[in-house]
Amino acid sequence: HALCQSEADSIRAYGLDLPVAVIPNAIHLPTTTSRQPAASSQNKRLLFLGRIHPKKGLENALRAWAKARHGDDRWQFVIAGWDQEQHEAELKQICDDHSLAYADVDAGRYLSQDLESGQSEASVIFTGSVFGDDKDQLLRSVDAFILPSFSEGLPMSVLEAWAYRLPVLMTDHCNLPEGFSADAAVHIGTQVESIAAGMKEILDVPDAERQRIGGNGLALVRERFTWPKIATQMKQLYQWVLGKGDKPDFVQGSLNR
Repeated sequence: HALCQSEADSIRAYGLDLPVAVIPNAIHLPTTTSRQPAASSQNKRLLFLGRIHPKKGLENALRAWAKARHGDDRWQFVIAGWDQEQHEAELKQICDDHSLAYADVDAGRYLSQDLESGQSEASVIFTGSVFGDDKDQLLRSVDAFILPSFSEGLPMSVLEAWAYRLPVLMTDHCNLPEGFSADAAVHIGTQVESIAAGMKEILDVPDAERQRIGGNGLALVRERFTWPKIATQMKQLYQWVLGKGDKPDFVQGSLNR
């Protein structure tokens, strides 16, 4: 069982010639995708949500942010997630090196705009881990999502962002090429200039265009990444293995070796 074609290719490269079922992860759709801007906030927000780890590409994303946001105080870059390997401290040093004002504000206070002096004007916000209702409200309150990753299997965070009708900036390493073909994502590389160009594109387009791209993402998730869809595929797979159904089109290779 591979989550994406990249994983299936890796299985083949390892030397295994058994059948491979390419069935992605799935998510539950939120009850509503309506936006819920944070109280009294005049900022638009670009969100990263995930573990704070070097492979996620946040170092170059912050360097790109300094370029893309130069002279523009309408946007904040919100980095939400738990710190690993003390990587958050390295990110904050990059903020200092590039004159990006940052603030530590937990998600509940950030969403209610219960902020201390200077926090509302910060270019970068670190919220720490976000779960439950705070996570739901945060996804409703932002305007775009980014995953500048060097390596993923199939990232749940991108599927969740699409489920909340958010346009996504992502690399090829997110292994969701259908997002590009569905015009639900802006393609970025892992290098500073490429990320900055993608950021600038999503920051500068009208709200209606961001909403259109996000709407394409929601349609894609509804079509391919909900649990009823994935459960149906798993049922088809087991019926075939048990000799009670035809080989599904998502299975690569044959049982007859």
